[in-house]
Amino acid sequence: MAVLQVLGGVGNMWTSDPYTADAQFSNNGGDVSIVAATNGQTNPGASNYGNYFANIVSDANLGSAVPWSALPLRINPLYPGSGHSIVLPLYNHYDSANVP
Repeated sequence: MAVLQVLGGVGNMWTSDPYTADAQFSNNGGDVSIVAATNGQTNPGASNYGNYFANIVSDANLGSAVPWSALPLRINPLYPGSGHSIVLPLYNHYDSANVP
């Protein structure tokens, strides 16, 4: 069993290659707290949007995921049409039996 806390993390997403369809953060049986933002963009209007991160968090414990569309945007006011980054204010999942 693992415990992970990402407090103030940044997911840097700038690349010329297509992104994975996997979530940016994945929890596969551990306890996790994440406060983060992304730096870069996914463009929901692009024809290849499915190749970008569709979900920011996937959680095998819950069998669910947190999609980009559920999170607040970080839009660059100088380039408002260039896609978007998001803020993950807090994602938390833990088994209370593991808390001392």
